[in-house]
Amino acid sequence: MAKYIFSINTGRSGSEYLHRIFDHVHNCQSFHEPVPVGRGHAMRSFLSGNERPMEKVSSAKAQFVRDHSREETVYFESNHCFIKGFGWFMPRHLPEDELGVIILKRDPNAIAKSYWRVGCSPLRSFGRNWLITPDATQSIVPPPSKGGLPPKLTYWFAKLTKDLFSLLRSITKHVSGSPLQDPAWVTQYELEALRWYVDETHAKASQFRERFPRASYYEITIDDLNSLTEIHKMLRHFGLSANDGLSDIVGKPTNLKTI
Repeated sequence: MAKYIFSINTGRSGSEYLHRIFDHVHNCQSFHEPVPVGRGHAMRSFLSGNERPMEKVSSAKAQFVRDHSREETVYFESNHCFIKGFGWFMPRHLPEDELGVIILKRDPNAIAKSYWRVGCSPLRSFGRNWLITPDATQSIVPPPSKGGLPPKLTYWFAKLTKDLFSLLRSITKHVSGSPLQDPAWVTQYELEALRWYVDETHAKASQFRERFPRASYYEITIDDLNSLTEIHKMLRHFGLSANDGLSDIVGKPTNLKTI
């Protein structure tokens, strides 16, 4: 039976809801993105080939896991930063054959559109703290490009253009009656970069399974998590069972933000 269970997923795919489900599992300590989260500088450095900052984060994360683990309980954490950094170090700190990983998926286009609606993208500073961006040097899937430019140059040109139009909007907002819109190609690229981020996450999930074959894996979709039958099947895979309160939260939307 897995003693430490994590999730591999993008954001906007139901990880907070998954945490709420595990809140209703017998003998389980459930967390959603606890500190240290593993985002920001350490994540970006890791994705560009510099592991040292993430090694420190991972040591702190492993200590948090140990501090909140008991012999008779399972530790669960939903955190889409797992696959972007600290997850790759967990087998150094925790027994690989005691690790469980839930690969949580949602329709890729729905994820991209959801991110775009809430204003989180690789072209924004906030997004760079949470997402895999096309300038990462350790990517598996080739990032999108425009106009024959290399992917990294495309990314930085698109980011510079978006930043410029954001500045122009702030200057002209009291002058023009209608807000200045980003160029259509920037919006299109933004959605393509978000769609690529989903594909890159899936590719990293496959790579993780190959590198750590002794961990226990279970793949499920956000739609499946609306079914008590599918949830119980997932829990049985890890040797777990739910308490009576689970049925009260299944299918209830969480983390809607603006959608």
